[in-house]
Amino acid sequence: MAQLSSQGNNAIIYLTYAFLLATGLLLAWKFGNKNNFLASNGTQSGLPLAVNFIASGTY
Repeated sequence: MAQLSSQGNNAIIYLTYAFLLATGLLLAWKFGNKNNFLASNGTQSGLPLAVNFIASGTY
């Protein structure tokens, strides 16, 4: 059985990554809602959530 070259393996892997990224971005764009983007639980809006994330130092 023939083996793929290193370039062939990398091409398959990165094309798969690109396809999954594009699919995820398309689904997020189609079904996403800007009102609850960073506050999906509805308890905190985006700006305080971002400030808390930066202040916690866990980036």
